[in-house]
Amino acid sequence: LVNGRMVKVKLSDGKFVQSKGKTGNDLVVEHQLQGALALEMQGKICDLTTTVSSDATILTFADKGGKEAFWHSSAHILAYAVSRLYPDAKPTIGPAIDEGFYYDFDDLEITKDDFKKIQQECRKIIKEKLDINRNEISLAEAKKFFKKNKYKVELAEQAAEGGATLSTYSMGAFVDLCEGPHIPN
Repeated sequence: LVNGRMVKVKLSDGKFVQSKGKTGNDLVVEHQLQGALALEMQGKICDLTTTVSSDATILTFADKGGKEAFWHSSAHILAYAVSRLYPDAKPTIGPAIDEGFYYDFDDLEITKDDFKKIQQECRKIIKEKLDINRNEISLAEAKKFFKKNKYKVELAEQAAEGGATLSTYSMGAFVDLCEGPHIPN
């Protein structure tokens, strides 16, 4: 309910439904939606685990916001793969961009010859079908958790200074400081 009324949700199949207190995932399961990746509410792209609190749209890869969530999650898969193969590498940032994604690292030296091995590790992670989970943390918790990665500490300090809620996203053993959104797995 928003101001005493049900909210309207546009499903990925184009139909509209009324909703009250459900998450995007609840709606995906209830309406057997295929290809749902994220949720858009009030112009913001959110995880499907978000409770629908205002009129919203379920997004797929055909939608710009769906692509962004997919590519951002793909960046995390890449970072996890690199972290598994090169444990001393320090992940910095990994955003979605107009035509895909990237992830920057420090303390990492690779060549083109390493790409196949990294790609294989990415495929292995994808096959594991790991859930991607969001957790809100304090600045003190972020500093403690990421104490060996000065880039993450700096990002956490900047975000907290700007008033942002800090969050991490985890996938298996990989945990990243991130504002999201991400696809379910």
